[in-house]
Amino acid sequence: MELAQRGHPSLDLTPEEAWTILQASGGHPCLIQEALWCRTKVTLIDTCIRELASSKQIEAQFVALTQDAKNTQRIAAWLGQDNLGPYRGWILDPLLRRLYWKNLLRAEGPAGTEHLVWRCPAIIDAGRRVLGGNASLKPRRA
Repeated sequence: MELAQRGHPSLDLTPEEAWTILQASGGHPCLIQEALWCRTKVTLIDTCIRELASSKQIEAQFVALTQDAKNTQRIAAWLGQDNLGPYRGWILDPLLRRLYWKNLLRAEGPAGTEHLVWRCPAIIDAGRRVLGGNASLKPRRA
């Protein structure tokens, strides 16, 4: 809500709208900003949330990571998974580590047993678009 009020133009969100944006963006800073910008132009928060799935900034992060065919195959397989492995202070897999440091993944679960998950469905959608909408990817459960 503070980001919205300090933005240009200023935006007064309800607590429910702020929570909706935070949940839909998975806390990703770029997606939060995109949702706030959209909200300054569009009155329906649901419209802004749907538009997060077409974030060009997130797509660009995937494009950079998929220049190597091996990365593309691994990311494609991961886009259909809910659990990408254990989270530790240092993520051993270099590609997972890059996804994490690009803010595409987050740690979830009780302290000491966290695992890596995609930050939000909009990020999964962006990854699938970059990878060509691979029909062989299993759909993510709701």
